[in-house]
Amino acid sequence: MGLRDNRDMVYANIVQQGVATLLFLFVPKMLGVSSYAQVTYVSTLLTFISFADLGLSFVYGRRMPGIYARNDIEEINLWNSTILRFRLYTALVFSGLISAIYLAKYGDYFNTALLFIIPPISVAIQFFIASSTSQQQFAVTRNINIWQSLARLSTLPGVMYAGLRGWFITQLITSLAVFAKREVKLVCVQYWVGKVGISWKLIYDNLPEAIYLGLITTLWTQLLYSGKVFAVFMYPDVVIAQYGLAGAAYQVVSSLMVAAFIPQTIKAYKMLEEDQGEAVRYIFGVIVKALPIIIAAVLIGVLMAPYFFNYIFPSFHVTSQLVMPLIVSLVSYPVIVSLGSLLVGTKRNKVYLAVISIWLLIDWILVEQLTPYFGYNSAAVAQLVSLSLYSVSLLGITMTIFPDSLKQKWQAYFAGGVGLISMVLCLLLWH
Repeated sequence: MGLRDNRDMVYANIVQQGVATLLFLFVPKMLGVSSYAQVTYVSTLLTFISFADLGLSFVYGRRMPGIYARNDIEEINLWNSTILRFRLYTALVFSGLISAIYLAKYGDYFNTALLFIIPPISVAIQFFIASSTSQQQFAVTRNINIWQSLARLSTLPGVMYAGLRGWFITQLITSLAVFAKREVKLVCVQYWVGKVGISWKLIYDNLPEAIYLGLITTLWTQLLYSGKVFAVFMYPDVVIAQYGLAGAAYQVVSSLMVAAFIPQTIKAYKMLEEDQGEAVRYIFGVIVKALPIIIAAVLIGVLMAPYFFNYIFPSFHVTSQLVMPLIVSLVSYPVIVSLGSLLVGTKRNKVYLAVISIWLLIDWILVEQLTPYFGYNSAAVAQLVSLSLYSVSLLGITMTIFPDSLKQKWQAYFAGGVGLISMVLCLLLWH
């Protein structure tokens, strides 16, 4: 990936985060508490789509760059036809499942029908993006991502004039506006109507790796946003709306942090091919340099967030007791993002999946056990504790797996100590 390709990613990310910020600032106020709770509920359900195809899209992203580089037309057609068809089939199953869950909770047939249509169209768009990325057509990917972000701005007039129904309608309009682009339709139609069909052997041969990669990505995402995830399935709508609002702000910031580490992650992957020890030392160097900046940003966030939410969204009654644990959990991000990528890059998928699964389970247990002490804030507190200890466990695993690679072990102790101290201070100051 060259300098221009990195710029394409940066431009697309700036637009995406800019649109996400605008929607965060205006949509909740337009919808109100009860309607925004439904938006939070649906948005959380849709995050599980990453595992709807059992992770085969992640295998596709790994395999296809090499296949395209060989220009093996027969294999290209086989993979594209199989993955597109399988993803669309599973997207329909996923649509049926989440639509049934939404209907059972809220009983709105019109919104349910719109929700059912969205995942298959989104999957087709994601297939096109994955195909373009595999061919190193980063400008194409950038343009589609930017167009998709700009199309999302239709949410504002939709919500203004039609409320919650307008939000559902504009989500479908956004998907259709992207799918309607000529290049997207041509690629999807080419492999959907082609004679190659679907290869069940290809799916069977790649399914074990796919499940590992799919579970890692899906569970990792749910762990990072576990406060909102557990609130959606365990708390009443008023509290769901509060977590949705706080979680939206948290997601904007966390997405920027993850994006900021992408260039360093790519560089570390390249270094792993030549010198594993040097790659480990480089990653820890990045973590140590990033932590002071993150701590400063977190301190500002902890001080300013209560005033921000009270002034901009007074009707939601988002308290500092809910927001503070979410903000402080960002301190763990440099370790989580960097060392997680290191374990994946060195093919420790089983270890990584086990660690993520264990801490997500502990997170759920903590939500239950902390409720008598923290009430509805227990999901946020559980996220802070889980992410802090999860990052420490990643440090311990890394030092165990690569005992000779990390020359300056104080860097690991420093990173772990900062995370633990931040967690303890937050809990002490919580009341």
